[in-house]
Amino acid sequence: MAMNQENGNKVKNLDQWIGRKTNVSVLSREQLDAYQLDCLKKTLDRAYLSSSYYHKKFSTNPVNWLSSLPGLRELPFTTEKDLRMAPMDFLAISPKNVKKIVTLKTSGTTGASKRIFFSEADLQLTVDFFENGMGIFTQAGDRVLVLLPGTVPGSIGHLLKQALENLGAEAFIYGVVDDAKVVSKLILQEKITGIVGIPRQLLAVSQQDEATAIKTAGHLRTVLLSTDYVSPAISRRLHDSWGVQVYEHYGSTEMGYGGGVFCPAKIGYHLREADLYFEIIDPQSGLVVPDGQWGEVVFTTLSRQAMPLIRYRTGDFGRFIPDQCPCGTTLKTLSRISGRQKNLVQLDGQTFLNLSDLEDLIFSQNQLLDFSVALEEGTESETALALKLVFSDLSVHREKVMTALKKKIAELTDFKVQIKIDEGDLAQVDQKAMRKERIVDRRNE
Repeated sequence: MAMNQENGNKVKNLDQWIGRKTNVSVLSREQLDAYQLDCLKKTLDRAYLSSSYYHKKFSTNPVNWLSSLPGLRELPFTTEKDLRMAPMDFLAISPKNVKKIVTLKTSGTTGASKRIFFSEADLQLTVDFFENGMGIFTQAGDRVLVLLPGTVPGSIGHLLKQALENLGAEAFIYGVVDDAKVVSKLILQEKITGIVGIPRQLLAVSQQDEATAIKTAGHLRTVLLSTDYVSPAISRRLHDSWGVQVYEHYGSTEMGYGGGVFCPAKIGYHLREADLYFEIIDPQSGLVVPDGQWGEVVFTTLSRQAMPLIRYRTGDFGRFIPDQCPCGTTLKTLSRISGRQKNLVQLDGQTFLNLSDLEDLIFSQNQLLDFSVALEEGTESETALALKLVFSDLSVHREKVMTALKKKIAELTDFKVQIKIDEGDLAQVDQKAMRKERIVDRRNE
């Protein structure tokens, strides 16, 4: 993708921001690696001395022998289960200095929820990253609609508002979408220039009657998709409906909300390497894979005060893109996330179904707005793939769409799967929740 000078300079500003954090005037890979190694040593020392979980996990303080970045591979992983079992054991500061606690209920999992702790300094690090990440495609005077939770201090929308105001932009905090038509009218009324929101919810907004008027008005220029897997089909449909540039953000609460963001080249995410160290591992062996090879994303915090995390397994599938991005950044480029481990469902001993493949296929049908999916026991001991589809238009020839979709789904796998398709409606789709779609497995119920 061609890069104009203005966008190129903005991407260079992201390098310069990390350069300032690493105390170098011109950022190089060698300098960044040295900075990360120094931060890793400090993190390991702090974790060993202040976190009861890591003090028990490590037989000795790892900082005493860590001499290179690859040396981190000798340390054990931290998992989601570890966070659920004993979240307070990860705390590395006094509880009275905790500014924000985020409780995450793990979908489909019984028992305790994950609890993520933030100090005031941790929250400001996120604001800093948001400011410089958003600065790639946001400028002073922009009017940005934030369709994420933002009324509570320390929430993702609240932090994003601070970052946007630091850029000289005006932020409108709406929250998650509860009425797509109301939001589409708000975009017109407030002359919104940019939107940050959840992929499926923004798709619903873009399919309202106001879409043509928004596109014609021309003030809406950019959309940033966040909080869940982003189907390329959704990005395409948003671009077609509104005529906007669609960017993607990668992150999680465990990362401190922000992990990486697209540059105008839109090849992948440029990573928050001043605050996080990333690895890609083989999910079976746990060994680090070469750049360019797909695996599971693992990260270690470099600057977190309240809750350092060391070699945390995200369950996300990605790869480092070995070629330099056309934008010229020194930062690593992480590919689009191709899905999550928990969304890879085994159909038989050797055949798997990836939710992201199914999602891309469904949203490539312009008539579809949303869906839910489950695996059930079919006839003759076969597996049945049960879909509930939400159509964007009541006048659509639904049977024709369903027939075409069944044919395409059958091509996803050699395993024989019965396909059941039912119709849903918007009232059945929980637009208010920041839900992440899962394949529900009912075969053993």
